[in-house]
Amino acid sequence: ALEDEAYTRRNCACIADNREALKETLRKLGFSSTDSKSNFIFVKHPALPGAMLYEKLKARGILVRHFKTPRIADYSRITVGTAAQMETLVAAVQEILKEAV
Repeated sequence: ALEDEAYTRRNCACIADNREALKETLRKLGFSSTDSKSNFIFVKHPALPGAMLYEKLKARGILVRHFKTPRIADYSRITVGTAAQMETLVAAVQEILKEAV
């Protein structure tokens, strides 16, 4: 990657596009997020504790990070992947939200 600057730039742009699309999609589902310029986002939902989202995604084979630190315990850290991976994540989150309501 370091030897192919064009590839690296395309990959970074793709990650940024996928990150923004994911943030917008999750926002429409009621999530809020911190600002991010990296390859992950921190999100939380008022009706779905971070630990619960983590466990329910994990049960579906989707791994995100959850931290028990009080300041960020309500958040989940989601690494931005491909558009297809993000579609799979969103579909699972939609199912989980239906169960939680």
